[in-house]
Amino acid sequence: MNSLNEVHDEAWWNQHYTTLGQASKAEPSEFLRQNLSSLRSGQVLDLAMGAGHNAIFLSKQGFEVHGVDFSQVALDQAMELAQSQGQSLGVKKQNLEFFLIEVMSMDNIIVMNYLPALTLMKNLVRGLKPGGILLLEGYTKAQSQISERGYPQFDECFATNQALSHCAELELIFYQERELEHQQHRVQLIGRKKTL
Repeated sequence: MNSLNEVHDEAWWNQHYTTLGQASKAEPSEFLRQNLSSLRSGQVLDLAMGAGHNAIFLSKQGFEVHGVDFSQVALDQAMELAQSQGQSLGVKKQNLEFFLIEVMSMDNIIVMNYLPALTLMKNLVRGLKPGGILLLEGYTKAQSQISERGYPQFDECFATNQALSHCAELELIFYQERELEHQQHRVQLIGRKKTL
């Protein structure tokens, strides 16, 4: 299974965010907002953070947020938006295929609209502190059948139960795969790293 970075390269994503323009109109994920209480206080890593609407939302809730993406345009938009709203984010430009997280360093990790490779997912689980939370929302394969503008492509979407198998080391709090409103075919998962 290809990861999203292998399907669309950095130039594609930079153009994508340039075309979208200022991200201030973007809203944070409804799934994230509804499940905010599932997160532990402390630090959050926003993997593939894009233009930062989820990261800025979490910063406003008092979390220390670190965002990683490989689109410089997206990171620039996120920093500009954060500063305009009086928020602080730690950001890093990184090819996610080679991203390493310090072991047991994060209270929470969120992954939105990104399909991590299995090796990266295992690395993320190792990066959670005991009791830490992974919150994931992505597209299922059904979404690629109706997608517009070339995103998401088939290889950018989760297969049935793929997120479950990627997160087998976590204690499952919530999981569903279904069609939401407006023909959004989604997988949603919340897992907790088992304590030592």
